[in-house]
Amino acid sequence: DLAITGGTFSIGANTLKLTGNLNKAPAATFNGDPGTVELDGADQTITGSSTFHNLTKITSVPATLWFEANSSQIINQFTMKGAAGTPSPNYLKLRSVTDGVPWNINVTASTVDWVDVKDSNNTGTVIVAPKNSIGINQNNFGWTFDSPPVANDDTANTRPATLVKIDVLA
Repeated sequence: DLAITGGTFSIGANTLKLTGNLNKAPAATFNGDPGTVELDGADQTITGSSTFHNLTKITSVPATLWFEANSSQIINQFTMKGAAGTPSPNYLKLRSVTDGVPWNINVTASTVDWVDVKDSNNTGTVIVAPKNSIGINQNNFGWTFDSPPVANDDTANTRPATLVKIDVLA
């Protein structure tokens, strides 16, 4: 884990690889611009509000990235990827630590694939999720999902044959 309890922590143009959580206290500042933060652990949590130039999490197994409720992340390049899997997909879940309370992001550019998103409020450029991602009717704003919702209980991973495109904008 990286705990920033006070002062300013800046990574400059470097890459910070974290296998644990990023915990930033309210009195502290984390500045990931112009560098890259790679989240390489299984389930991880970002606590506090921060600025990232590149925030990346890519996984080939089911994982969850938790965001502190009501926190705000400013992110230039947001790269979040799960993976296809047999018999079920290996979604990267993006979640608030408090169900139903949004986590806030302001994204400039994004690459997302095999994500399952809930309670996200994106005030930046609309994030377009491919049809292999889940997020319709899950309290998301500033995202476009090109597929119908799927049961989110990790046991139902088949999609209906009918596709519906719904644009969700803040």
